[in-house]
Amino acid sequence: PKDTLPNALALHSMIFNVARMVGPTIAGFVVKFYGLEFGFIVNAISFLPLIVVLLLIPDNHAKTYSNLSFKKFFEDLIEGFRYVSTNSVLINTFVGLTMYSLFGMPFGMLMQAFVKSVVKSDILGYGLIMGMMGVGAFVGANIVASVNPERLIKLREEFLLVVIGASILIASIKPALTPYAAFLIGACQSSFFNITNSRTQLLSPSNMKGRTISLYSFINTGGSPTGTFILGMLGNFIGVRNVYILSGLILLFFAISKLFPLVNLSKEPKNFQ
Repeated sequence: PKDTLPNALALHSMIFNVARMVGPTIAGFVVKFYGLEFGFIVNAISFLPLIVVLLLIPDNHAKTYSNLSFKKFFEDLIEGFRYVSTNSVLINTFVGLTMYSLFGMPFGMLMQAFVKSVVKSDILGYGLIMGMMGVGAFVGANIVASVNPERLIKLREEFLLVVIGASILIASIKPALTPYAAFLIGACQSSFFNITNSRTQLLSPSNMKGRTISLYSFINTGGSPTGTFILGMLGNFIGVRNVYILSGLILLFFAISKLFPLVNLSKEPKNFQ
């Protein structure tokens, strides 16, 4: 039901981010005291319970689709894009999602290089920072879960991008504050994805919901590695710190320009002589 959709998405986010809180912290200690190889072994073993649970799930209600193909996937993707292009609210939502996937998500992806070259810490510091990001994401998901669906649609996620951009700049200028910046980024990131995902599903009719969510996932999962690749390559020339500063400034400029759009200078004043 639509009235419980945001709560379901927030619950899913909370479950996911509990792992983000615990995982990096444990991994940091394991790698620090037992070595990287043992850390990978523990990580591999942790997948065994999930595999067992998946094997125990009965398949008597599973459906098979014989017409699935890459061509069908891209046709549905294009159809979803066409629908989104007719809805101004969804257009703004997907533009914001694209910008954050390209310039915000690499904050976590490039964190290992940032911790080593800027924060001057080791694997324990990396685990602490990523753990703080997970704690923030858990808090953000809880906050969004309490918001009414009708109000959720009207929320301006650009305010979250302002906080994220400012937090990235703070971490770049004052590396000692990186754990606190990671907490804010995690909280805002979780809220951002819950708000935009909920809005996409709430504003999409049943026959288009799968297509719009496919487009949402395509931008989210495709934009993040693309942005990480671009910023990572750029970091080889200008340094990781400057890459973080650049991405923070881009997010700030984009979010502020959406919140306070410039006056359209193409319109001539009526009473100007």
